Amino acid sequence: MMGMREAFDWLKPSLFWDSGLQSARLPDFFQPQLLELSDDNFMAEFRAAATSSDRSKLKSLVIRPQSGPPVKLFQPAHGRYYLVCAALSCRMPGFPERGVQRSDGETVFFIMRRFVDGAEYGWVIDGTSKSWQPLNGQPRRVLYKEERLKLFPIAGSDKRAILIGYVPVASREGYAVSAKELLAAMSPDELAKRPLGIDPRIEELQARFTTALTSHVAGSPNTLLQDAAAASPPQALMLSIYLLLDLWDYFAFYLPDVASALRDDPNAAFTGDQAAAKAQLMAFLAGQPPAGRFTLVDALGAVAKNRDALNAAGGADPTSLRLAAYDLAPVADAIDGRGLEEAVRAALPTEVPGVTLPPQSSLPGETYAIRCVYERPQCVPPLRVVSQPSLPFQLAAHFDGDAPARPIRIVLPTDVSIAGLRKFQKGVSILISGAMQQKINMLTGHERDIVKDGTVGDPGSGIAFMCSFSIQIIFIVAFILLLMFVIILNICFWWIAFFRICIPIPKKLLSG
Repeated sequence: MMGMREAFDWLKPSLFWDSGLQSARLPDFFQPQLLELSDDNFMAEFRAAATSSDRSKLKSLVIRPQSGPPVKLFQPAHGRYYLVCAALSCRMPGFPERGVQRSDGETVFFIMRRFVDGAEYGWVIDGTSKSWQPLNGQPRRVLYKEERLKLFPIAGSDKRAILIGYVPVASREGYAVSAKELLAAMSPDELAKRPLGIDPRIEELQARFTTALTSHVAGSPNTLLQDAAAASPPQALMLSIYLLLDLWDYFAFYLPDVASALRDDPNAAFTGDQAAAKAQLMAFLAGQPPAGRFTLVDALGAVAKNRDALNAAGGADPTSLRLAAYDLAPVADAIDGRGLEEAVRAALPTEVPGVTLPPQSSLPGETYAIRCVYERPQCVPPLRVVSQPSLPFQLAAHFDGDAPARPIRIVLPTDVSIAGLRKFQKGVSILISGAMQQKINMLTGHERDIVKDGTVGDPGSGIAFMCSFSIQIIFIVAFILLLMFVIILNICFWWIAFFRICIPIPKKLLSG
């Protein structure tokens, strides 16, 4: 494949893949995954799960979509830690791992995104100024000076790299800019152009077919396939056949009746919902590429009939399967990728399947997501591969009623003798100012004057005092004071239990 510009995809880590790449048909296959860990030594917990031969240990850490509001990520103070993980792969059969050549200046990182009424914003840091800036309908770009959070590799049990990063949930207060401020900063034109949301099924179509087919090599009028054909025609034919197979597999998963018609009878009639749209999709495929030696209907039907052979171990030779005529490289420019996406969008069910990405939260200003980015500066122009958004989530406040309670245990000393208490190091210091010392001197015999300002007695030289205590002694004193207050309150207010007892009074006494 010499001379071909490489194409890459962000996928979930290979340890989450099902056997036979069945999970590649699901939208979350192209989505960064969020992990929840509950151990303060969370990196050791993650490493143990990632290197274990039992993949279920790592899968159990994945945050799953839920109905209703987005999932809530809690803070380290609540005993919860979160990692984002993904894998960078080449867009080739089998999704081979793409290593990051850091010596060439290549980098990987992730960015926080915020959603307000369907519009996506990036967190931009310019000196001391920090703000959410709109993407203006272009979510797969990186804003100038947008905050970049580090991703670093860890080898999994299958020896493939997992790129992970720590999600800064504790930065919630820094991210907390009201939704009203964001919308007020947008012009009416920008408000009118707000995207209605992302359909992950269309993004999957782009990842599996249209982008690979229609993307052009930087600085050249050739598409990726045409560039591959210039270097190695047999390799370009092989890529074309598997691109067509990917498109048919896409139809088999999302539009099975369209896939059946392509394989068995292109003139079949459709019934049920979106029947007219499916017929229009078939007509569109029959007209692509225009005035070509073959149509996508012909190519998809031929590839579908040879699907088992193409999926066999080691693949198959397209020439031996009589598929050599379906080389997409000469007609790549002629195929209308955008039109294909619109035709598929109209034919898809209006209801999003349960396995797809959950919709964005309807709560304005509270929903976040993460995108992973691969940057390759040595390309002209520089290449940036931005992933799909992760599972949408909210950031919990420090004092959140839904937050898990971190268990706290304070062990008091058993040897409370003077000799025993003297063994504890003094780690608590209380600085008492001169004014505070005056107040303390006012206590003895002058309890009522505590609320008054003034000087009672000689505060000494006017130098502040510093008292040092052992932390254990502080707990003992507080515990004793608590018991004293409980006893005193019980003595003073024991009768409060009888306050609501009503005693009947005879009517004769009331009448006099």
